Amino acid sequence: APPPPTDAEYEDTPHNNIRKITARRLTESKRDVPHYYLSMECSLEELMRLRTSINDTLEKEHKISVNDFIIKATAKACMEVPQANSAWFDEYVRTYARADVSMAVSTDKGLITPIIFNADGKPLSQIAAEAKDLATRARANKLKPEEFQGGTFTVSNLGMFGIKHFTAIINPPQACILAIGGAEKKVVAAGNGTFKEVAVMTVTLSSDHRVLDGAVGSQWLKAFKKYIETPALMLIDLIAGTSLQHSHLKWRAFPPVAPTSWSVSHLVPGGLVGLLLTSTNASPACIQVISFARPQRSSFNEITNLYICVAARGPLTA
Repeated sequence: APPPPTDAEYEDTPHNNIRKITARRLTESKRDVPHYYLSMECSLEELMRLRTSINDTLEKEHKISVNDFIIKATAKACMEVPQANSAWFDEYVRTYARADVSMAVSTDKGLITPIIFNADGKPLSQIAAEAKDLATRARANKLKPEEFQGGTFTVSNLGMFGIKHFTAIINPPQACILAIGGAEKKVVAAGNGTFKEVAVMTVTLSSDHRVLDGAVGSQWLKAFKKYIETPALMLIDLIAGTSLQHSHLKWRAFPPVAPTSWSVSHLVPGGLVGLLLTSTNASPACIQVISFARPQRSSFNEITNLYICVAARGPLTA
């Protein structure tokens, strides 16, 4: 291209440190990492209904965003398919035991990726609070280095800008980054010759082919889609390991069972998320979990509307 006219008006903006580092790392990633891309559509119907139920009970500052659900679903999928929760090093592949989810945040100084540590083990309430705090401080350039250096998996969401689909560059040494597009309405078959309109978002997983093959990337996307389309599964761990006698659960049981006779623990029978209730009462019961309040933040309630049918001293699936 010919050089611009010498009298053209322009402004030179010196590179700041964030842009220098981002430019170097992403150039190295695009040049050296063998990217491949997998896309999948996810229905948001159940997630939006659950989010509305939760947010109807909350003050404005505690409301849950769709992105909070996405971070939680990402972390849960990383626990199911740990190969995606890995990093490439010259002599080995490191697979992490927990999901530290980096979230891409655009700032005046450039792109930065603050981290929700141990996102797989945190309830949505905590993820929402941390995500909001980290994004606010990132834009104010007040993050500590340990709050954005590291992470095991990255999420980049441009849906709020009206972007339907895009591919993202992997943040090395991580093996994957998930690109989130915005929701759009689509007409789908509803059975018996009928149709319905549903909200659908397109997500694209960029993966390092040195770390995981396409089949494994597909398994990860399938797990992610499961949590997005059945969001109650993301809330089961809220009551895992909790004694009904001492928890803040509001509950009903049919037939009535004394709460002192039940305890709750977590298990995964046959690959399905479930619970195990141990009871001194021999009769079966059906318990509807109405809400759960974290003791240290008793003002926060999460509505699960999760129906659990069990037999005494036996496993159950949601």
